[in-house]
Amino acid sequence: MGDGDKIGDKLQELARRHQDNPELRDRELKRFTELMRNWGKDFQAKKDLFPAGKGRVVYAGGDDFLGVLYSEESSTEKEPEKIKPFEAFDWLLNLQNQWKDLQKTIENELGFKNDGKHDNRFTFSVGFVWAGHQVPQRDILQHCREAEKRAKNLNRDRVTIRVVFNSGQFVQWTCPRNDLDLLTKYRDRDGKTWGENPNWNHIYNDWAQLKARHAIRLQNIGEEVENDISTDIAIALFNLYFDHAGDTYKKERKWANFVGDNTNLKIINWLDNLIQVTI
Repeated sequence: MGDGDKIGDKLQELARRHQDNPELRDRELKRFTELMRNWGKDFQAKKDLFPAGKGRVVYAGGDDFLGVLYSEESSTEKEPEKIKPFEAFDWLLNLQNQWKDLQKTIENELGFKNDGKHDNRFTFSVGFVWAGHQVPQRDILQHCREAEKRAKNLNRDRVTIRVVFNSGQFVQWTCPRNDLDLLTKYRDRDGKTWGENPNWNHIYNDWAQLKARHAIRLQNIGEEVENDISTDIAIALFNLYFDHAGDTYKKERKWANFVGDNTNLKIINWLDNLIQVTI
C-alpha cells in the first residue's frame, strides 16, 4: 500500500506559482497532469511489473495505490507454485525504478527537487506486508495501513517491510526507497550473493549468538546513558555480510537518514530489524 508524500502541499505550491503570469502557471499545471497520466498509462501497460500471473494493482487513484502478490492461479488440482520472497522484493525494486525517470523529469521541467535545504521532490511511501497464509485479509490490510504510516512517520520517501506470522506477531524494517537495494549486497559465508539464493541463516545465527553473549545489546542497562551501547561489533558484522555498507554509510553520513539520528541505540535496533526481516 502506497501514498504520495505531501502531494497536496506540492500541488498548492504549483498553483500559487507565477501569479503575474497565469498562462505560464496553467501550462505548468497542465504539463504536470500530462506527466502523471502518461506515467499511469505506461505503468498499466507494462505487464512485466509483476511476476507473470502472480500480481496486480487492486486500485490506484489520486496519489494512493494498493497492489497484491499471490500464488499463481491454477486450473488443476495440483497446488500452484508459491511466489518466492525474492520475487516480491524484485517487485519493490521495479516499483522504485519505474518512478525514478518520472521524478527526474518533474525535477528538470518543473523544478521540484532537493536543493539541500528543502526536499520538494515528488516522492511516495510504501507499506509492504508479507503474510502467513492463515492471516485474515482484513488483518493484512490493517498491517498495510500501519506499515505505510510507519514509513511516513519515519520521514517519508521510505518502504516499511513487515513480515506477519500466522500467530499475528510480526517483525518490520524501514528503509529509504533509494537504498532498498542494500539487500542485494548480501553475501553469505559461502560467497553466495542475491542472485545465487544466499543463506540468510548465516548472518541471523551470528547475530543471535552475539546477542545471547551480550556482545550486541538492543537497550541500555538501567538508566545508564546511551553511550553505554557500542555499535562496533554490530557494524563489523554488517560490513562482513553487506560489502562494507556500514563503513560506507558512516563515511557518507547516511546513518541519520536511515534510522532517524546517529545514536548507537537507533543504529543497533535498525540492524536488528533488518536481520529479523530477512530471515
